[in-house]
Amino acid sequence: MTAAEIVEAYGGTRALSQITGASRNAVAMWRRDGVPSKFWPLLARTPTPKGNKRVTLAILEAHRNGKAS
Repeated sequence: MTAAEIVEAYGGTRALSQITGASRNAVAMWRRDGVPSKFWPLLARTPTPKGNKRVTLAILEAHRNGKAS
């Protein structure tokens, strides 16, 4: 799962900004730079809007290590 796919799994930039409290601009940059690790626990606990894609700590860790799938 790429960083862009992670953002989209939560409903896009605006929705993920509301979930995390980060600015929309910051979340938009996550698509390119990756999701900061300080948000990982929150995202792992938060179901995606449609519940069809679960973002786990393992997915986030794999993305950071360049092993996104």
